[in-house]
Amino acid sequence: METTKDNETLIVSIRCIVYNQAPYLRQCLDGFVMQKTDFRFEAIVHDDASTDDSASIIEEYAEKYPEIIKPILETENQYSKHDGSLRRIVDSACKGKYIALCEGDDYWTDPLKLQKQIDFMESHPEYGMCCTDFDKVDEQGNILHPSYLKNHPDYFEKVTSSVEAWIDSFGYIGPMTWLVRTDFWKSLGARPWADGTYWIVAEFIAKSKIGLIKDNTACYRILSESASHSKSVEANYKYFKGLHEEALQLIKTFVKEENQEALIPRINTRLYKKRFHWAIVLKKQEDINDAKKCLWNEMSLKDKCFYYCSKIPIIKDVVSVLYRRRLMMNK
Repeated sequence: METTKDNETLIVSIRCIVYNQAPYLRQCLDGFVMQKTDFRFEAIVHDDASTDDSASIIEEYAEKYPEIIKPILETENQYSKHDGSLRRIVDSACKGKYIALCEGDDYWTDPLKLQKQIDFMESHPEYGMCCTDFDKVDEQGNILHPSYLKNHPDYFEKVTSSVEAWIDSFGYIGPMTWLVRTDFWKSLGARPWADGTYWIVAEFIAKSKIGLIKDNTACYRILSESASHSKSVEANYKYFKGLHEEALQLIKTFVKEENQEALIPRINTRLYKKRFHWAIVLKKQEDINDAKKCLWNEMSLKDKCFYYCSKIPIIKDVVSVLYRRRLMMNK
């Protein structure tokens, strides 16, 4: 932990990753600077060589709030290197006892968010992480799903009850609300995550406890284009393929061998249902065949027809076009 000249301990480092999020960034940064605490905190705001006005907005806030906003402005995109440099740079800059997460398109709505979470964590040393309730909003900030955890009774308790439950649920507990112990965060293994939160939460459940503060403190913004939400067939296929591989690796890593036999078929069934659609469009025959093995008894007559048509070279291109249209109409 870092201390100032007057020995004021740095308690929280906010970890904020930004890339081309200028339309939403001020709302995000306002959520940081409005925090009312009886402890010192900072916001490490890392811009990964954005091509919009994100960097200039960060500089503006750093000049206005120099004790809070600590910018890291890249001239070369780190994420695209896929060598862990982005994580190393940001994590090494976080010197607080705790790390709070919030990316540049999400935002906090409660000025006491950090204070509430620190009060909880300081009095519950057995917890490695705590989170809060949140709203899901669209790009304009209109609420799509208010108080997501409150309106899904027992959801949090169910999905965090065990690693097996978390993997099986493909759960979501709002990373923009997380507060984690820094030493625990930095001990997490480096993984080629398809969904950054999926593996992280599994590690926390396996090694510690996750607490819930039921207050609604933040908003998760669902964008039309992101890693997990896209209009692109190719992007959706890549995401669900990666998520499938990640789920199977999670089972291998964290689930006892005697419990794997029941869980793997459920994971395969659920994710092949996703992958089958995109594989038909992209003519990924290996995926199509694997999906058929898992899903045949559950497939609709229409999907079975698409499967057989995908096997015929002379018409599989037509099938791909028709299925793409079907998927886009269902968006």
